Amino acid sequence: MLKEIKIGMSPNIIDAGGFTLTWHSLFGFIGIAIAVYMTAWIAKKKSLADEDSVYSIALWAIPAGIVGAKIVHVLDKWSLYLSHPQDIFKVWQGGIALLGGLTFGIAGGFIAARAMKLKIGNLADAVAPGMLVGMALGRIGDVINGEHFAKATSLPWGVVYTNPANINVTYYYDFANRGVAFAQHPVTGYEFIFDLLLAFVCFKLIGRLRPAGMVMVLGVLGYSLWRFGIQFMRADPIKFSQFQQAHLITLILIIVLVPIFVLRARLETPSAVTQEQRTEQSSKKK
Repeated sequence: MLKEIKIGMSPNIIDAGGFTLTWHSLFGFIGIAIAVYMTAWIAKKKSLADEDSVYSIALWAIPAGIVGAKIVHVLDKWSLYLSHPQDIFKVWQGGIALLGGLTFGIAGGFIAARAMKLKIGNLADAVAPGMLVGMALGRIGDVINGEHFAKATSLPWGVVYTNPANINVTYYYDFANRGVAFAQHPVTGYEFIFDLLLAFVCFKLIGRLRPAGMVMVLGVLGYSLWRFGIQFMRADPIKFSQFQQAHLITLILIIVLVPIFVLRARLETPSAVTQEQRTEQSSKKK
C-alpha cells in the first residue's frame, strides 16, 4: 500500500558554468507557450479575435507577467535578496510568484488591447482557459522542485523530497524543526488539478457567460477563491495576522471581482447565444 510519494529528482536540469536551468523554469516557459497557442486557437475557433492580435498582445503581456512575478517574489523574500541582489535578474532559476505574474500579465494585456483598440471582453474570454492551462503546466515544475513548502500530512499521496540539492531538504526540513524528511501536502499538485478543471469550465462557458469578459472574471475569481483556501496548507511566511502574502493578494482580487461577477454576469442558453451572433453578423453586413 502506498504510504508516501518520494521525489528524488534534482531541481536543476542544467547547472554548469554559472548557468542554472530548473524544472520550475522549464515548465514555466512551456506553460507560457501553451497558453499563448491555446488563446490564439480559441480566439479563432470562437471568432473572438484574430490570431495576429493575440500574438501581438502576448508580446506585451508576457514580459509584464514575468516582471510582476519577480517583483512580488522579491517583496516576499526581501531579506534573502538583500544578501544576493544579483539573483533578482536570474529568472531562469525560478523564484517567481504566480499571483504577481497573473495580475501584471493581465494588466499588460489590457493596456496593449486598449492601445490596439480591440474588443477587450472577447479577447479576455479567449485568454482565460489557456491562461489556466499554462498555470497548471507551470505547477508540474513546482512539484518536482519542491519550492513551495507545505504542512505535514499522513495521507498516502504525501510527498517526501530526498535529493540533497532540493530546497526542501536543504532548508525546509530544518526550518520546520523536523531534522529529517517528512511527508507534506502536494499543494501545487492540488492546484494543477484544479486549474485544469477550471480551464475546462471556462472554455465551455465562452459565448454563454455574458457580457463578454465574464469568463475571464470567473477564471480569476475561481482561482483566487481556491488559492485563498489552499494557501492555509502552505507554510509560507506570515505577513499579517495569520495571513500569508498570497492570502492578502487573493483577498483583494475576491473583494473586487465578486461584486462585478454577481451584478453583471448572466448565463444564456446556446439558442440565445446563436441568435445574438446572427444579429451581430447581420448588422456587420449592413
